[in-house]
Amino acid sequence: MRDSVSLALGMFDGVHIGHKALINKALEFSPDAIPVVFTFSNHPASIFKRPVKLLSLPFEKELLLKACGAQRVEMIAFDEHFAALSPEEYIKFLISQFNIKNIIVGYNHVFGKAAAGNGAALIRYGKVYGYKTFIVPPVLLGDTPVSSTQIRQSLTQGEIEKANAMLGYNYFLTGTVVGGKQIGAELGFPTANISVDFQKQLPKDGVYITLTKLNGTLHRSITNIGNNPTVSQEGKTSIETHILRFNDDIYDEVLRIYFVKKLRDEIAFSSRDALSHQLSFDKQNADAFLNNYLSLAKIF
Repeated sequence: MRDSVSLALGMFDGVHIGHKALINKALEFSPDAIPVVFTFSNHPASIFKRPVKLLSLPFEKELLLKACGAQRVEMIAFDEHFAALSPEEYIKFLISQFNIKNIIVGYNHVFGKAAAGNGAALIRYGKVYGYKTFIVPPVLLGDTPVSSTQIRQSLTQGEIEKANAMLGYNYFLTGTVVGGKQIGAELGFPTANISVDFQKQLPKDGVYITLTKLNGTLHRSITNIGNNPTVSQEGKTSIETHILRFNDDIYDEVLRIYFVKKLRDEIAFSSRDALSHQLSFDKQNADAFLNNYLSLAKIF
């Protein structure tokens, strides 16, 4: 016999504090019903030619969901087949996959063809198919309901601290160190150039105080997102991290960069010397800020 589950439904992009409230609700019924998340690896909007940058890539989302207490994460690709299912057909699919005791959704959850299903539909069908529905109210930051859309907007505006408050942890990028032009090293500030999945939402161009995890060790760092206008005319966006007091060869290593605070916008300096002077100042500011921040960082 299959285990009874409390099934939390949603896209869970970013796994923010509103999403965590759904998982907390599912945990209330454990161990009688194990907390399980059913979600999608891609954003449904992408099927309708409306691509959305992701706050969490699939492997990041699974990591975050399990850190919040989900015992199992079932993640599949959203495709034309799912888009065409009626609300009842979608519920029948879930019932075929799980022994559902409870379904937990957010207050604005919709599902089924043309988003015709909602919380009221789940309650109605629950009486037919024998599960209970729990609708979790919005989690507010100030007067604003926390949402993945609000977090994306904050990131694109460079409001890292606001985004982190809604997420409940430091926003991060995961990427592999690739070869660069060594311009940072020439200036005395060697950087790791990071290749990040194109689907991932980047913060606004600028210079940030960050923390960088390498092989399980956390390092202080500053990270530049932008096109390096002082030393390059290519106009190509790059992600470059300078790890403080560190100069090892880390090509092909995987880094996780946690964003703490925006220091400044990216600007074109009059000379490389002027840029080098500003980088020294940025480094000092980051180091001083992190002295008091490290115990407050929320990382995975």
